[in-house]
Amino acid sequence: THPNSVFVASFIGLTNIFSGQVVPTKTGKVVETPVGKIPIFEQMSGPVHVLLRPDAAVLGGEGFQLRGFVNSMAFRGGSTRATIDVNGNELTFEFSSNMELPQVGEPITIGIDLEGAVQVFR
Repeated sequence: THPNSVFVASFIGLTNIFSGQVVPTKTGKVVETPVGKIPIFEQMSGPVHVLLRPDAAVLGGEGFQLRGFVNSMAFRGGSTRATIDVNGNELTFEFSSNMELPQVGEPITIGIDLEGAVQVFR
């Protein structure tokens, strides 16, 4: 499911939504958010909202990464829902249950697929 607005994303329970400002860089554009500078491919400027999809993150990974601490974990059959504190902001991600995750309170690094996991809204 790829919601077409912040309202729809919130309505269906997606919570990793942040307000930010698009800023040009030498290599493209980023959105400055409370969780860090997120590279984007969209041709946008000014204030936007960014959704980080909870099901499209990987442990470690290459490219764009978020670093934080595990707040909680809930096992949900085939997946584990982890809440992670990133710069004082709580994010929720889903990982495969067979993946070995850090324990609550431990540091974690998450790789984000910029094309599949990031959506930008006006």
